[in-house]
Order: sequence, then C-alpha cells, then structure tokens
Amino acid sequence: MTSYISIQDAMKQGTGKVSIRGWVYRERGSNKLKFITLRDSTNIIQCVFERSDFGKEWNEIDHI
Repeated sequence: MTSYISIQDAMKQGTGKVSIRGWVYRERGSNKLKFITLRDSTNIIQCVFERSDFGKEWNEIDHI
C-alpha cells in the first residue's frame, strides 16, 4: 500500500521520491512535456512529466 504525504511535507523533504495526491489545479504543456500543478489542503506543487519517461501512460497524462 502506498503511503502518501502532504505537498507541504514533500516540499520540506527537498529531494528524493515521494508519493503525493491532490487535485489538478492547472495543466499546460506540449507533445513532449506536461506541467501539472497539483494542490492539496497544505500547498501547491508543479509536477513535470517527460513523454520519454512514460509509455502507454502518456495518453492518460495527456488527457488530464
């Protein structure tokens, strides 16, 4: 089972992998990159997705 932390705690951590969840506040990008801004009750964070890092999942990311 995945353990999620708040966006604020992820920002305090600074580096490394984290699992966060929230709602999509804003989305923009191109065919190669997507910038998705997530928000939860503690803060806002921007996530960057590169198409080369994703296979079939890119279609799901592209339709957010």
